Amino acid sequence: MKKGALILLKTPQIVIARKLRRSGAFVENENYLNANIFTKQFFEPTVEILGPCLNGIIFEQEYHAMKDRIPVPKLA
Repeated sequence: MKKGALILLKTPQIVIARKLRRSGAFVENENYLNANIFTKQFFEPTVEILGPCLNGIIFEQEYHAMKDRIPVPKLA
């Protein structure tokens, strides 16, 4: 990396995906939106390692079929 470079990181699937692909099938992710895992296993180490080079974190919301969607008030 060049001096002064900035980095954008994507949040790991282990925190942001409702279902994970395992052995050819999709299974419920028990760690979905787990704030503690996000903070302790991703955010804090990221800030410690990258410091001022970290320019942002991308939270990509995966597509959910209408029948699988969480009601907006509950999701919020």
